[in-house]
Amino acid sequence: MLRKVIGSPFGDALKTGTMAAGFTTEKHYYITPVSKWKPQNLHCVVWVMNNDTKEVLQTVDSKFSF
Repeated sequence: MLRKVIGSPFGDALKTGTMAAGFTTEKHYYITPVSKWKPQNLHCVVWVMNNDTKEVLQTVDSKFSF
């Protein structure tokens, strides 16, 4: 169940133009947990998508740690 979207619901641009193989970037987001959320059940799901073709290039799912 989606509880919260961090950043823009339409995504955040990582870089425009062509990216070289091995390109990496880092972004930081901060949230305040809601008291009724169960920390052991929280995950962060991130995906990288080509905005022109809508192809999902990579996904990552990670548990939150507070």
